[in-house]
Amino acid sequence: VFLLCLIGLSGAEKKAEPVGAVVAWTGDVSIFREGEGKKIQVKKMEPLYAADTILTEVNSRAKILMKDDSIISLGQNASVKVKGYVYERKGNFRSAAFRIVSGNVRAIVGSFFRGKGSFFKIETHTAVVGVKGTDFIVATKGKETEIITIGGDVYAANISPSISKEVVVSAGHTSTVAENAPPTLPEPVSEERMDELIEDTYIPVTKPLELEEEGCVSCHNEVAVFVSKQSYQHPETLNKCAVCHIKENVKES
Repeated sequence: VFLLCLIGLSGAEKKAEPVGAVVAWTGDVSIFREGEGKKIQVKKMEPLYAADTILTEVNSRAKILMKDDSIISLGQNASVKVKGYVYERKGNFRSAAFRIVSGNVRAIVGSFFRGKGSFFKIETHTAVVGVKGTDFIVATKGKETEIITIGGDVYAANISPSISKEVVVSAGHTSTVAENAPPTLPEPVSEERMDELIEDTYIPVTKPLELEEEGCVSCHNEVAVFVSKQSYQHPETLNKCAVCHIKENVKES
């Protein structure tokens, strides 16, 4: 259920264009739609709009697929707001900003964009984390923010512009940003801590995606039908989904 391309609009939602969707979830997950002032319980694939806030309760998880193929995974008791999102495929441009209110959040950034002014960043109450790599986790705890990089490099700084120090957190390292303080120097993260955070933001897939004969459609027909109705689709839509979509999360049943 990790395949989705939300460039087109579905009939009843022409007032705004989705920027992504909740494509996988467990437990109690909801979306607060700021523009409508209402809370939506996630019971099926749910489109995501700019300014929406995604919330997970205890023992709950959620996975979001953005239009640029970036993946945001929320652990339990987490809350993330889409602060702003612009994606222009032809112009090779993306500006994406998310605000973590609480909880642990993993981001897997699928592509780099060379368009002038492009960025991808996540903010917390103490830190701002930007992409120089592909896979990282941001964990909020009290008045501190912990950044753990799984792949590539990310930069971390205090959210206050008066604190100018910035560090680059490379794969396998961590840094902490406390209130009114610069980020700590990156240091190796323990295997136990890495495993703990990956587990909290992980939604398992119980069947292999790479099905040689029938493809992903054999397990994910509902998703395939939805995608087939969109105005833009990946070249490999409906037959080689696993090329792009979270192969490391696949479990053999």
